[in-house]
Amino acid sequence: LHVATGPHGTTATMDSVDQGAYGAPVSSLSRDGDHVTFALKAIGASFDAQLSPDGQTLSGVFIQGGAPILLTLKRLPPGQPSPWPKPVGAAGPLPAPPANWQTPTDADIRALLAERIDAEHQGVGIVVGVVDASGRRIVAYGKSGAPDGRLDGDTEFEIGSISKVFTGLALADMAGKGEVALGDPIEKYLPPGVKAPTRDGKSITLVDLATHTSGLPRLPTNFAPKDPANPYANYSFDQLWAFLSSYQLTRDPGASWEYSNLGFGLLGDLLARRAGTDYEPLVKARVI
Repeated sequence: LHVATGPHGTTATMDSVDQGAYGAPVSSLSRDGDHVTFALKAIGASFDAQLSPDGQTLSGVFIQGGAPILLTLKRLPPGQPSPWPKPVGAAGPLPAPPANWQTPTDADIRALLAERIDAEHQGVGIVVGVVDASGRRIVAYGKSGAPDGRLDGDTEFEIGSISKVFTGLALADMAGKGEVALGDPIEKYLPPGVKAPTRDGKSITLVDLATHTSGLPRLPTNFAPKDPANPYANYSFDQLWAFLSSYQLTRDPGASWEYSNLGFGLLGDLLARRAGTDYEPLVKARVI
């Protein structure tokens, strides 16, 4: 979180290193004693936190897409650069590692995981898979949410938006094989009777969904999760089709970027329908 106060007031932006997103504008920021709140309209998120007595940490609940996450922000000493600077686009291929570079040992990896979990409190359990010339191995540290806390290579994780990568790969595979075209309008794959939103005669295409330029919002307006910990569980296809058939685009498809969970979820379903299957077997067959 970057906060700056100047002659025209206070401005702030936030970086999400894990998501590779930098500079998201804070649309509102308020403080009442040790209680601090702010919102990030651009990514549909908010943070409700408590400032520590020494003013060094903000701890609270970060909510994005209806899902709450416990988050602690730690203040950096004045003048100290961020340990996670914004990446600079590479001018060419990444340099090769030194000739004497070796894959970290299990002990080295476990020490890194222990620091992240026990010292930095950035999770409760992590599993790392290592693939090198000697084969494959698993290094785990911490615990899972299972009753016995078991954590190993068979532990299932909720991967969230990493599934978007799988959807994009499935699209690339199907386009490369001629099963779909990137420029196909989405109405080509929607169920009969479902109307796709258009604007000025322009249709949303598959590549628009894949590049967050469809004009669809982050979440559908009829989205009302019953369980914040599993917000999409009770959202049905009937609700999705009703939303699409009634939604009015506010800008042309392909004109500008806006992150959309809705768009990527729709893309995964359309690709599965084209392949005559469901999303899980689609990913298993095309990606995994």
